[in-house]
Amino acid sequence: GTGLTVAKAASATAITNLSAASTVVGETYTVSYSVTGPVATPTGTVTVSDGTDGCTGSVAQGSCSFASSTVGNKSVTASYGGDSNFNPSASVGAAHTVTQAATATTITGDSPDPSAVNQAYAVTFTVVPVAPGSGTPTGNVTVSDGTDSCSGSVASGGCTLTSTTLGSKTLTASYPGDANYQASSGTAPHTVGLAATTTSITSATPNPSVTGQPVTIGFSVT
Repeated sequence: GTGLTVAKAASATAITNLSAASTVVGETYTVSYSVTGPVATPTGTVTVSDGTDGCTGSVAQGSCSFASSTVGNKSVTASYGGDSNFNPSASVGAAHTVTQAATATTITGDSPDPSAVNQAYAVTFTVVPVAPGSGTPTGNVTVSDGTDSCSGSVASGGCTLTSTTLGSKTLTASYPGDANYQASSGTAPHTVGLAATTTSITSATPNPSVTGQPVTIGFSVT
């Protein structure tokens, strides 16, 4: 008899819905898709991608969810890998916009408080995304008492500040934002008191002296 070869059938993959047309960095959204064949229903896995981030789901599942980690105008595609009966296929791109996520900057500590004029003290801070955003902001934070300042990276979480003037201060931690996260700032009170001093007599000339004799006194204040 003559052998009969049956070739794989074509499949068609389409994105049927995005749960949100626009999200912020780190915000999860769901992509719905369909994979069809000319007669039977394909099986296997679909991979959804925005070019950088994505998710996978089964054909039967019909959707998967992920969060885009970068800002931009994305083209989201769904790619079907094929199975024993159906060839792979890919959807056309679906437009999706990702914008910067808001952040919250908080001063979490300042020690010692109070400090003295010209005494160094440690200021700690955090910068976190505001829901529904998520992820890890990058860059530096500047902490100022209104006159003096210090800076440290978001990752380090702190810097050392030396206030050169006396008074009740308002510390402000300012995060300027980065490509994916918006700017924010936070405040905390801090008191700067008088610096302690030590007064010492360093010399007395002549020594010994007699009654009525002038004596020159040397001293230091530190």
